[in-house]
Amino acid sequence: MAHKKTVLFFPLLSLLLAGARAPAEEPAAAEPPPDRYAVPDGGPEELIEFIQGLLKTPPLDAEAREKSLAALNEAADRVLDAGATDEQMEAVVQLKMNLMRGQPDQLRAWAEKLAGAGHERLARQMRGSLLVGQLRAAMRGPREDAVPVIEEVAEFLEAGPFAAPDVQLGMMAAQMAEMTGNGELALEVYRKLARLTADSDDPRLQPVAKSLEGVIRRLTLVGEPMEVQGTTLDGEPFDWSDYAGKTVLVSFWATWCGPCVGEIPTLKRLYEAYHEEGFEIVGISLDKVRAALEAFVEERELPWPILFEDEQRNPTADYYGVMGIPLMILVGDDGKVVSTRAHGPALKELLEARFGPLPEAP
Repeated sequence: MAHKKTVLFFPLLSLLLAGARAPAEEPAAAEPPPDRYAVPDGGPEELIEFIQGLLKTPPLDAEAREKSLAALNEAADRVLDAGATDEQMEAVVQLKMNLMRGQPDQLRAWAEKLAGAGHERLARQMRGSLLVGQLRAAMRGPREDAVPVIEEVAEFLEAGPFAAPDVQLGMMAAQMAEMTGNGELALEVYRKLARLTADSDDPRLQPVAKSLEGVIRRLTLVGEPMEVQGTTLDGEPFDWSDYAGKTVLVSFWATWCGPCVGEIPTLKRLYEAYHEEGFEIVGISLDKVRAALEAFVEERELPWPILFEDEQRNPTADYYGVMGIPLMILVGDDGKVVSTRAHGPALKELLEARFGPLPEAP
C-alpha cells in the first residue's frame, strides 16, 4: 500500500503551544467518549494520522493541553520505532523539535536515536538546528561565550556528510566570529566552508565556493595591496592609480543601511580634517536604485567619489566577498591595507596616528 503524503505540523502545533481555548458550555450527560489522547499501536501512517487529528483540535483546558503534549511526544517516538521512512519522519522531526524546544539535551538524545534507526540525514539536520540555536543564544551573551560554539560548528561541518543546509550554519558561525573580532577563527571556518562547497557534487554550491574565495581574500588583506574597480556615479571608469601615495578609506555602504548612514557625519568630519594632508575616501555603493543614491549624495553633500553599477554588484565587492555593510578598509600611502575594520573609533585612531590629533569640531 502506498504511503500517504505527510504534511508539516507547524501551523497545527502553534495552536496547541499557544495554550488552551475557552471551555465550551457543559455538554449534557452522555456516554463518556473514548480517550482521544490514547496513542494507537498502529504503524507509521496510523500514528501520523493520530498526530494530525490531535493537532487540529486545541485542548479545552490546561490539563487537556498537558495530555495532548504528552500524547504527541509518545506518538512521535512510536513513529520512529515503527520503522517509518525518511519522508514520513520529516514532519515528525519538525514536530519533535518544537515540542522539545529549550531542551537541547533531550533533542540531542533524540537525534542519536534517529541516527541509530537509519535516519542519519535527519539526525544531522536536527543537530544542525540545535547548533543554530546555540549560536543565537551565544550572540546575546559575552563574546567569549561564542567561541566554543563556533568551534563546535567547525567540527560538525568537517564530520559531514556535508550538505546544502550546512552552508547557512557555517556562514552564521563565521560571521559571528568576524563580529566578535576573532579573525583567525572566522578565517578557519570560511576556509573549511570554501573547501567543502568546492568539493560538493551539488551544483548549487559552486557559486558559494567562489564567493567564499572572496571572503578569504578579504580576511587576509591586511599588509597586502588592494584593487578597486568600478564606475563612478557620473558614469566614468574609476582609476585606482589616481590614489597612489594617498591614505584611502574604501567604504562599502548603501543608503538603506542604517549603520552606514550613521557613520557619514564622522566620515565627513575626518575627510574635512585630513583631506589636505592626503586622506581620501572612495565609497562603493551597494544600492540598487540609482535615483535614490543620487538624491542621497546630493542631499548629504558627499564630497568623495561614489562607485555604482546599474545592473550588477560592484566587482570589487564581489572580489572581496563583501557580505555585510558597513565595511571599511583603510589603505596606507604605500598601497597596502592597514585595516579591514576601519570604522568608528578605530578609524579615528588610525588616522590620528598617521596625521596627528583630530582638531576640535567647530
